Amino acid sequence: MGAIAATVVLMLGGLLGRSMQRLAATGEQLAALSNDFATLEGQLAAERRRLVSLQAAVDTQARFLRVLDGVQLRSASLAPTEGQPGRARVLLDAESGEAAIVLAGVPVLEPGKTYELWAIRGTKAPEPAGLLAVADATGAALHVAPIKAPAEVTAFAISIEPAGGSPSPTGPVVLVGGVG
Repeated sequence: MGAIAATVVLMLGGLLGRSMQRLAATGEQLAALSNDFATLEGQLAAERRRLVSLQAAVDTQARFLRVLDGVQLRSASLAPTEGQPGRARVLLDAESGEAAIVLAGVPVLEPGKTYELWAIRGTKAPEPAGLLAVADATGAALHVAPIKAPAEVTAFAISIEPAGGSPSPTGPVVLVGGVG
């Protein structure tokens, strides 16, 4: 009876040892899966940010194309003022006020500064027509908020302003041109 009890205890000890080894291996697998899951969550978040960025770019392009499809399309070629780099073209649907701008060769601004587009109506004071985010100097095609009374606009200008924009130009005017 003692020998049987000892054999049972040894068998149970062996089973318990193997169960403990399996449990430790399962714990290691769970830890590895948890790390993989965290990595995948990070990749998924990055892809979501990329998707949002791509959706915004497609939306901007669609609005830009709507401007190009305008019935009464007018444009202004903006040339640099003395000592300033870059150029731009503003496209304006004189019927709807939808507008878009293509920028090239304008430098990226320091933090706290932005380019601001101004609509000019003859001899009246320039009116804010939108802030322009330039990510790199190679160029940008941007949609601009609809411009009120677009048929009255005779010129456009771009100046450098504080990040939130300004109600009237305060910084240097870097590009300017008449509407044709």
